[in-house]
Amino acid sequence: MNPNSALLWLPKIHEAGLPVPRTIVEPYSHHDCLSIFDGERSPEFERLIGVVQAACEQIGYPCFLRSDLGSAKHDGPRAYRIDEAKRAGSVLYATIEDQEMQFWLEKEGPAAMLVREFLDLDAPFVAFGGIPIAREWRFFANRDQMFCAHPYWPASALQFTIAHRRRGDQPNQSRESGASS
Repeated sequence: MNPNSALLWLPKIHEAGLPVPRTIVEPYSHHDCLSIFDGERSPEFERLIGVVQAACEQIGYPCFLRSDLGSAKHDGPRAYRIDEAKRAGSVLYATIEDQEMQFWLEKEGPAAMLVREFLDLDAPFVAFGGIPIAREWRFFANRDQMFCAHPYWPASALQFTIAHRRRGDQPNQSRESGASS
């Protein structure tokens, strides 16, 4: 299993008693979904659409979709946010496509889809086609010590948006509510 998989870290976060968005994890075969990019039928992709729709119904809309290795959030809300059942297939397609582009050279690619409660965070602006940018932090630790803590969104990643805001342009003003998980 890929050492960065949520299948490894998510249970540890739960065990530590830390708050996390409600999440339903569904194992899948990434390889068995790839035929959709050749315009062919994929029973695994079709199965996943139904599972994702059922998970969204259980959690409640909107939901955030990601794989165990990452999300397609840099492609904007169309690639991660499911607002209704009929959007599950297109968001799933975008997520699988994004993950294939990111991990096609990896020995072990994505192994699960995560349907998560969509968090509506206090985000002063949006970037990357509509991602709400909130004050979020990443912490890296093991059971004995914390190694580092830093902002989820480093200023260098947001330079284009920050420069436009300073000039008063404020790109991406279609402020969509919500945030990534």
